[in-house]
Amino acid sequence: MITTHAKTLLAAATVSFFLSGSIGHAEGQNPNVGKDAPDLNVAGWATQKALTQETLNDRPYVLEFWATWCPPCRQSIPHLNDVSQRLEPFGLRVLGLSDESLDQVKPFAAQMGMVYYVGAGHKMQQGLEFRGIPFAAAVGTDGKVAWAGHPMDPVFEEKLWDLTRDYAPASLQPALDKAAEGSLGPVYAMLKTTDGDDAETARKTIETNLALRLELADALEGLEKYNAFHDIYKLYDGVPGANTAKERMEAMLEDTDVMQAVEQQKPLQELQAKVQDIRSKAMQLEEDESRQAAMRYYAEALLPVFKKFAADHPDHPETTQIKQAVTQIEEQLKTMQTSD
Repeated sequence: MITTHAKTLLAAATVSFFLSGSIGHAEGQNPNVGKDAPDLNVAGWATQKALTQETLNDRPYVLEFWATWCPPCRQSIPHLNDVSQRLEPFGLRVLGLSDESLDQVKPFAAQMGMVYYVGAGHKMQQGLEFRGIPFAAAVGTDGKVAWAGHPMDPVFEEKLWDLTRDYAPASLQPALDKAAEGSLGPVYAMLKTTDGDDAETARKTIETNLALRLELADALEGLEKYNAFHDIYKLYDGVPGANTAKERMEAMLEDTDVMQAVEQQKPLQELQAKVQDIRSKAMQLEEDESRQAAMRYYAEALLPVFKKFAADHPDHPETTQIKQAVTQIEEQLKTMQTSD
C-alpha cells in the first residue's frame, strides 16, 4: 500500500527527476515571459470541472503540461491541488493539460484526487519553449505569460498569489491573505461575514471543491484513502462537511493493516521533506550559478540522506528501492566527474 508514495519519492530523489522539465528561470531570462498564452484546445475534461477559452479571458490562470507516465509530474500534483483550492475561490484557475487520451487521464486524475481543471488530448507547447515536463506557465489578465518554469519552483507559487491579489476585488483581499496561512476554515468564516456576490461565489467554490475531494477519496482504498481524508481535513478544517473526512480517517485506523501502513509511511514523509529542501536549494543554485553546479549539488546532497535512511530503516518495505536509488545517484555522479 506504500508503493505509490515510495515511487513518487524515489522519482523525486534521483538526478533524472532534476533533469526532467524546466527547473526554473528568472523572469527576465525565460523566453516565454511576455508571449501570448496558447489557445486552449483539449479533446475532453478528465474531471467534473470544465471551462472554455472565453471563461479564461481577463482572469489569471495557469497552464501546466504533464503526463500520467511522468514521475516528477506526479509529485507536483498535490502542490498544484493545494494552490488551486486556495486561490480558485478568488479567481485564479489552474489547468493541467496532457496530450494523452481521456481514457488514460481520467482514472489517473481520480486516483490522484485532482480537483483543478484537467484536460486530455491537448497539443503541447504551441509556441512555448520548454525542455520537458512538468512545465507551468502563469498567465496574467492580459493573456500573456507572466512567469514560466517548473511548478515546484517557489517563485511559481509567489507569482500566482501576486496575480490573484491583483485580480481579486478589494472586498475579498482579507480572506485571500488568510488563505495563505493554513486551513480554509477561517477563510470560509471570513467570507460568510463579507457582503456581495463575490464572497458568495468564493464560498460556493470552497464547498464544491470539498465535495469533489470527498467523493474522490471515497473511491480509494487502504492507505491512499486514509491519506486523502487526512489531506482533506487538514486543508478544510472548519468548513462545513470537513468533519466527514476526520471521522472516516479515524474509523480507518481501526483496521490494523491501515494502521501499520500509516506508521510505515512516516519515515518516507520525513525523507520526502528533506529531498524537497535539497531540491529547492538546487533550484536556487541553478539561478545563481549554473545548471551543472545545481545538478552536482543535488546529487551530492541526496546521497548521504538516502544512505542514512537505508541504514536507519533496514527492514522498511521500501529500503530496497532506496538502495537502488543510491546506486543510480552514484552512477550519475561518476558520469558528471567524467565529463568535467
